[in-house]
Amino acid sequence: MKPIELIKTLDPIRKRIVYILGGVLLVAGLYDLYHKIDDAFAPCGKKDHISGKLLPAADQNTPTYYVDLGAFNILPISIKELEEGTKLSDMGLVSYNCEDGGKPMDLSLKVSHGKIVLSVTIRDLDGTVLGRLNDSRWEIKPNNITACDDSPTHLEVLDKKGNMVFRYENLNDTIHVRGYFLGGKCSVICVDGMTFLGSGAPFDSVTNQMMKRNKIKYCNFFKNDDN
Repeated sequence: MKPIELIKTLDPIRKRIVYILGGVLLVAGLYDLYHKIDDAFAPCGKKDHISGKLLPAADQNTPTYYVDLGAFNILPISIKELEEGTKLSDMGLVSYNCEDGGKPMDLSLKVSHGKIVLSVTIRDLDGTVLGRLNDSRWEIKPNNITACDDSPTHLEVLDKKGNMVFRYENLNDTIHVRGYFLGGKCSVICVDGMTFLGSGAPFDSVTNQMMKRNKIKYCNFFKNDDN
């Protein structure tokens, strides 16, 4: 028996109950759909996740990609390592660990459902957490930022002063990481051409000039001071 025919056999009270329940379910479904649509078009940082990143466009038969932290810091990373999940601070980079045990390169990459998901803590110059991703879902949504831009190939976040605090992007067979990272009493700045390591007071005038070398690529409505 079809649902409509079944309803016709009910007495008026039961019909009313069925209609009320149906209305409640319809409203709940529309509410859920509205939030899914709203979330899909929400600005980066306002929704609870970022896009899963496409694997770098390399020959899928090639088991190795590369992570670029600057011109002289290009690290091979295998598909197996990505599938298991890799912390950049654990890739044998002793120089990226502070003397006090802090690890500025707080970035993990992992393949999930055919895409790369990111785990990273984004901090401002004072060490305050601006946002935290866990497998591409925001555990702490970005706050005190100027802008954030997200796509299947990149993520770019600007701090409150307009500095490019973090950028991930896929180009060819390489994952490029740029920005500044704090951990313990030391810091790392990844810019085109080099990776700058600092200790003690994390950011002085020289370091700030290094940060300005990170050109903003995706948040086009904000420009570096020296652009």
